Amino acid sequence: RTEREEVVWRGRWILAKHTHWRDPSGRMHVWESIERSNHGQAEVDAVEVIAIVRRKGQPDGLVLIKQFRPPVGAVVLEPPAGLVDKNEDPATAAVRELREETGFEGTVRGSSPIMHFGAAVGNTSIRMVIVDVDGDAEVNRHPKAQLEEEEFIEAEVVPIRHLAAHIEQCRADGLVIDGRVWLLSMALADHS
Repeated sequence: RTEREEVVWRGRWILAKHTHWRDPSGRMHVWESIERSNHGQAEVDAVEVIAIVRRKGQPDGLVLIKQFRPPVGAVVLEPPAGLVDKNEDPATAAVRELREETGFEGTVRGSSPIMHFGAAVGNTSIRMVIVDVDGDAEVNRHPKAQLEEEEFIEAEVVPIRHLAAHIEQCRADGLVIDGRVWLLSMALADHS
C-alpha cells in the first residue's frame, strides 16, 4: 500500500513523483512515476475520442490524427485526445478536443468506464468517448482545426474497412502507431 508520495520535479504538463509503498511482507520500496499536472481536477485527467464519420453513400470512417510526439521522436497515428479542464465533464472535453484538433463537430454516443493506461509509469486516468459525426452536416463538410500555437496536427478520416491497411502503410512510412488505434482496427475488422 502507498505510504507517502513526494514530488521531485514539476513541469507544465506533468510532474515526477517518488511513491513510498509497503509490500505484503512489510518492506518499504520507492517507485518512480509521473502524474498529469491536472490530476484530480476533474473526473478524469484526459479523454481519447473515437469519432465515427458517417456520410450518405460512403463507408463509415474513423477520425485519426498524425502528430509529432517528442518522447518517441516520431509522428504518431492516434485518436484525437486531450486533457480535461478543471471541473469539465469528459463528454464536453471530448467534443471540444475533437473540434480543436480536427474541426469536426459531433454528438457523444457513449464512453468507457474510467481507465488507466501505463499504470507502471503513471496514474493518468482517461475515458474513451465515442462521438458520432454527421459528415453531411454543413459544419463537417470542410472542417478546420483550431490548433494551439505549439500543435502541429494533421487530421484524416480513414474508412473503417481500410483501417488495418492504412496502419500498415503508416508504419511503412515511418509513423509510430498508438496501440489503441491498432486495437480498434482489430476490433472493427469484422464489422466494416
